[in-house]
Amino acid sequence: YSWGAVAAGLIGISLMCLYRLRAGAQSAALPLPFYLSLGALGFMFILCTAQTQLLIGLGRQRQMFILNALSAWLYLGLLWSLLKSGQMVWAFPIAQFSFLAVPTALSWWLAREELPGVRLLDFRWTPGCAQLFAELWIAAAPAFLCQLVMLVLYAADGIMAQQLLGTGASDVVYAASLFTN
Repeated sequence: YSWGAVAAGLIGISLMCLYRLRAGAQSAALPLPFYLSLGALGFMFILCTAQTQLLIGLGRQRQMFILNALSAWLYLGLLWSLLKSGQMVWAFPIAQFSFLAVPTALSWWLAREELPGVRLLDFRWTPGCAQLFAELWIAAAPAFLCQLVMLVLYAADGIMAQQLLGTGASDVVYAASLFTN
């Protein structure tokens, strides 16, 4: 997953830089670091998913579900707080980063209780890895489906921003659409 996370981050950053060149994105006049932060969240998303799914493999589903629930509430609470404090478009990448960073760190900590040598990132690829990857790929499909469902659930960012900030919040709703479209 380490290589996949890096690839997702690079692809995300590249795509967001290309997206920034579009006329609609240029009219929003958002700074380059904003787009880079959105692209980098792809790396965090893969890393977070791998760490929390590791808990399932270790038979710690209860902890994983608790982490997911706490993270969702953290995200919504932080997003609400940042929007109310006037952070506007930056509220989205900041809240999303916290949503991903907290469960990643806690999942890694929980996994280390049972697997003391487990690394957060591991770029080693042995011949046995390819065989194991092929065997696990079919079993991993439900986890990928779960990620798709989560993406749809978080598509409500724009609606929430519109409700909190009123009809004049077009730039915030635009930022939310970057996460959901």
